[in-house]
Amino acid sequence: MTKEIETFMYQWENLNSEIMKHEDTLENQRRHLSMLNVSLNDRSSLINKSSQLPKKRLAIDLIAEEEEMIRELEKELSERQI
Repeated sequence: MTKEIETFMYQWENLNSEIMKHEDTLENQRRHLSMLNVSLNDRSSLINKSSQLPKKRLAIDLIAEEEEMIRELEKELSERQI
């Protein structure tokens, strides 16, 4: 019985560690996404309309990818917590 409890405690610690790692990743991605939004807003005021579209589209694509990664990690976290 004690061995089984130790095994469960070890698994719990590993899951907690993994959850914390994913939460750190999510926080870093959110911070990065926030910087991309600020960077995009700063640049859009400096660039004329003809050269703005390709850069804006690229930034929008990067933001969409980051948001998708965040959604996937949040889904994975919620599945692990159940």
